Amino acid sequence: MNIQPALAQLAGDKQALESRIRDLVGAEVAAFSKDSGVGIKSVEVRVLALETIGAPTYYSVSGVTVALDLG
Repeated sequence: MNIQPALAQLAGDKQALESRIRDLVGAEVAAFSKDSGVGIKSVEVRVLALETIGAPTYYSVSGVTVALDLG
């Protein structure tokens, strides 16, 4: 069984997801910086895998941490 096509598709889907996240977070970072005059050093997004017996695993954003650039 050749899994290369599936891996290539997964890699492409991952890149597309990263691009969408970058665009969404980037817009929020730019708006915050413009409104507040404060830059942002980094943004950390935490994802939690929620599992229920008999159901597929569900992934949810459990938190976000923003480090401001104050210096």
